[in-house]
Amino acid sequence: MKRIFSRTHRKTLILISLLFAALGFAPQAFSAVLIANADLNGDGIKEQIYNTGSTITVKNRQGATEKIYYVGGTWAMVGIADLDGNPGAEVIARTYGDLVVITHRQRQVYPYPVSVLSGLWTVATIDQFDGAAGNEVAIADALISAGRSSYIFIHHKTRTIRQHHFAAAGNFGALAFNDFDGIAGKEVAMSTGALHHVAILHPRTLVPHYYYVGVIQQLISVSNLDGVAGNELRVMSNTGVVFTINDRKRTVTF
Repeated sequence: MKRIFSRTHRKTLILISLLFAALGFAPQAFSAVLIANADLNGDGIKEQIYNTGSTITVKNRQGATEKIYYVGGTWAMVGIADLDGNPGAEVIARTYGDLVVITHRQRQVYPYPVSVLSGLWTVATIDQFDGAAGNEVAIADALISAGRSSYIFIHHKTRTIRQHHFAAAGNFGALAFNDFDGIAGKEVAMSTGALHHVAILHPRTLVPHYYYVGVIQQLISVSNLDGVAGNELRVMSNTGVVFTINDRKRTVTF
C-alpha cells in the first residue's frame, strides 16, 4: 500500500508541475532563455548568454555559470559588440533610464544614465565613430530636449557620454552612418525635416555641417564618387532635383 501511494504521489507531483509550467509558473531554472553565444573574455571560446529575468547570466560552454549580472526589472537586449577595443565583446542592454554595458572580462556592469539627457531615447546603431579601437553606441533623442533635437554617443572605452543638440528643433532622422570626410570614424547624415537641410554630424568633434537640399524625397546613394577617401551622399528633393553632398569639400551640387 505504501508503494502504491508513493507512486501515485509522484505522478500527482509531476502533473502539478506540468500544469504550473503551462500556466507560466515554471521554476526559475526553466525560465532562462538563451539569447546569444559570443566570446566575452577574448579567449576565442564563446560563452552562453542567458536572459534570466531581471538578470543576465553568462555560462561557459560546459554550461557552468560564470557570472550573474543584475540589469533591471524591465530591460531589452540591444546587442553584442566590442566597445573598448580590448579582446572580448561587451553585452549591451537598456532599461527605461539607462544603457547598460556588461564587460564580462572585468566581471563588471556599467550603467549609463541616458534618461537624464533625454526623456525618450532609442539606440540608433552601434558603430565606429571616433577612430579609436572599439565601437560607440549612438542614441537618438526621440523627444526634443532643451528645445532642440539631439544625438548622444556612449564612449565605453573612456566611460563618457557626449551629446550634441542641433541648431533647431527640427524633425531630425538619420539617413546614413558612414565615412563622409575620409578621416577614421564614421559620421551621421541626418535629414532635418522642415529645416530643408542635410546635417552631417561629426561625433569626434560634435560639429555638424549643414547642406541645403530643400524637402528630401529620398536617399539615392552613399558611395565614393571622386576616388578620394570619404563617401558622397546623394539625395533627391520633392522637386526631383538630385543633390550630391561632398562633406570632405564642404560642397553640395546638383
